[in-house]
Amino acid sequence: MKSLQPAEAIEYARNRKDEWLAEYSQLLQDQEDGRASQFLLSELLDIQKIYEERHVRFLPHPDGDEVDEVVAEWAKKHGLWIGNQGDGIETSAEVNEMNKYLGRFAIDKKRLIVSGKIYIILFYIDDTIAN
Repeated sequence: MKSLQPAEAIEYARNRKDEWLAEYSQLLQDQEDGRASQFLLSELLDIQKIYEERHVRFLPHPDGDEVDEVVAEWAKKHGLWIGNQGDGIETSAEVNEMNKYLGRFAIDKKRLIVSGKIYIILFYIDDTIAN
């Protein structure tokens, strides 16, 4: 399934909403008329399909893993990499990982690398100076 652009996602959700409301209304009517004594939400909604449709928007950039490595190497070289300190607080690795998802529509690797470096710098400032 392809990643949806915002306008496409909104239109798709509107179409699905109408379909779900119609199915739900029919189930309620069947119950009132005695044709159905009970129903399961899992029968009303295809949970697996919904999961897949919702998460299609969160596919990473195709070059994301390669960019992660480049940004991590750069951050470590410049002393900006904050590792796990065992306190459950976010690390540079987690911030670096989000870049490929937030920048999934980046035109090329070069721009994704720049955004990754910016995230690392901002995280470093926030974690070391702002706290």
